[in-house]
Amino acid sequence: MIGIFQRLLRGDREVVSEFEKARVFWRNFFKGKCQWTVEQFIEWFNMHQVSYNQAIDAENPSAKQTFALTCLGSLYDEQSGWEKNGKLAVKVAKAILASTMSLEIPLGAREVIKLYDLDDEDDELRTVVRRE
Repeated sequence: MIGIFQRLLRGDREVVSEFEKARVFWRNFFKGKCQWTVEQFIEWFNMHQVSYNQAIDAENPSAKQTFALTCLGSLYDEQSGWEKNGKLAVKVAKAILASTMSLEIPLGAREVIKLYDLDDEDDELRTVVRRE
């Protein structure tokens, strides 16, 4: 994830473009999925990682670095925090951590969960993320 921040600091416009495309991708993806279970998200993530890569027109390393950040970040609200989407975000975070996607994605998810304090929303998630 640090690599993404470094690219942003250098003014890499490709990263900005990837984030914009990711926002649209996740907004469309999450429509009608509030009732999905962790298992349903795991299944989808395991089978559709490539869909995300294609949607943001990114090469694998870049997409792997931005997947969790943009996925969970798209559910966060600057004003209310996790108030509106906290339960959904916890399910999604658990699914990413339990998925069989490229290893960089669940590892990046741990950083994102801590960055957004999402682990404060769920005891089980807190235990999983803080166990290192």
